[in-house]
Amino acid sequence: MGNSYTAPNLDEPGYHFNGELKLVKNVTGEHFKFTNQRDYEVLGEAVTEDIYNRLEEIGLRKMKITESKPSFFFANPELIQKDAHKILVLIHGNGAVRAGQWSRKLILHSSLEEGSQLPFIKMANDQGYGVIVTNGNQELQRMSPEDHASTVWEKLITGSCCDHVIIIAHSYGGQVTMNLARCFPGDFLHRVKAVYLADSVHYGMTGIPLLDQRLCSISLNYVTSDRDCDTPIEFEDGIKSISSGTTSHEWTSWYSLPSIFGNIRTLGKSFLDNILHLLCI
Repeated sequence: MGNSYTAPNLDEPGYHFNGELKLVKNVTGEHFKFTNQRDYEVLGEAVTEDIYNRLEEIGLRKMKITESKPSFFFANPELIQKDAHKILVLIHGNGAVRAGQWSRKLILHSSLEEGSQLPFIKMANDQGYGVIVTNGNQELQRMSPEDHASTVWEKLITGSCCDHVIIIAHSYGGQVTMNLARCFPGDFLHRVKAVYLADSVHYGMTGIPLLDQRLCSISLNYVTSDRDCDTPIEFEDGIKSISSGTTSHEWTSWYSLPSIFGNIRTLGKSFLDNILHLLCI
């Protein structure tokens, strides 16, 4: 009989998230301190499971990529039913992070609020967006982050009624986004309204002139900088770079959140204005 895997919970390593969403010891209330790599990995797995549970608590559903593969992601129910009129796709970077996380380091050492995708999801839902939370690092031996995102895209966005899609991606998530654009050029030319990158690692554009022109017109890359957030920064590729307001790579998603959602609110108003205009015709 095969061994079944039981996901760890935070009680096992003796931690919990307090009222300020900081990771502390159950007994003493002390903040997390690194002791050794083994305990760090166990705690990281427990945090991952805790975040998975929190995603479901705020209304997202866990969905398998395919019946034959164990990889999964999360999405709002209206996306699963293909009824969402506005979609936000969240794409994390590479490494230890999983669905719902931007930076494990920030989650463990700072707070769940600052290192996770939870505030992004809540703000997006409040603005009427159905959210897709990718999980590209979960089964790397079976599926690359690029293939994971492409499969999720085809499963939920291709064939849906939605023509208003926004992407937020951190670090290597920028490369995953470029691959999505190559795989679904029609969607990026017509349905994707904005791409917000946080210190992206995307190794150039798609190489398709019309598509690259479109990406340059709808994308912003919030890069590390000691300048105030939104300050223009010199850039080499075609995507406009602006300061995230921090010099730390792992903090760029959190620091750029207010600016990103200010832009999303503006896009949402334009979307609503277009709907009202069509209804009046």
